[in-house]
Amino acid sequence: MKRGLILVCFVLFLACSSGFGQSFFPGIVQVTAGVGFGGGPTVISDPSPTATNTGAAIYRTLPFAAEFGISPHMGIGLQYRKDKYVNNTDSVNALANNFSLLYNYHFVITHQTNSFVGFKAGISDFTFEKVRTPDVFEKTGPILQLCGGVNMFIQSKIGLQLNFGWNTLIYRNGSLIDSDTRERTPYGVTVNGIEFGLSAFYIL
Repeated sequence: MKRGLILVCFVLFLACSSGFGQSFFPGIVQVTAGVGFGGGPTVISDPSPTATNTGAAIYRTLPFAAEFGISPHMGIGLQYRKDKYVNNTDSVNALANNFSLLYNYHFVITHQTNSFVGFKAGISDFTFEKVRTPDVFEKTGPILQLCGGVNMFIQSKIGLQLNFGWNTLIYRNGSLIDSDTRERTPYGVTVNGIEFGLSAFYIL
């Protein structure tokens, strides 16, 4: 049994260590999809921009990205991510659709791995509905993210990515709308948080 396990591990090692070129280079196109989880503080301006209270939120994110290598160390691209939030101060159903441009700087580049740091900037469409009351909040605002991670190849074109990031999403000067009366109350939300994720990637 032990010999069989050792043999399997050895074969996997050979498969993962052969057939690789440089793991990042100009012209490379990397498509990534995965899942992440995070959380952090929220700031809510309710009922007016001068009255604020703080809370916390946790969320799950589903990111999809494409990155293009423009130099031996730099890549640019696009990301779409869908976030689902849970807040500790309100019983709400909250979702966000985010579209961002991305920039990554890759370092410690080997044949099988490369580490990176970068940032993303874009727009976010945010919607939440309070469960206990008929209130709805919808707003588009900016999203900013500082990020980093490591890409690890398991075949010549396929691999896994471990990543982390700090996010800021800002939805200011919006309105909380009563679904029954259509009455509007000034409302704004700022969400900050750190996240960790795991993705799979494919090289086109």
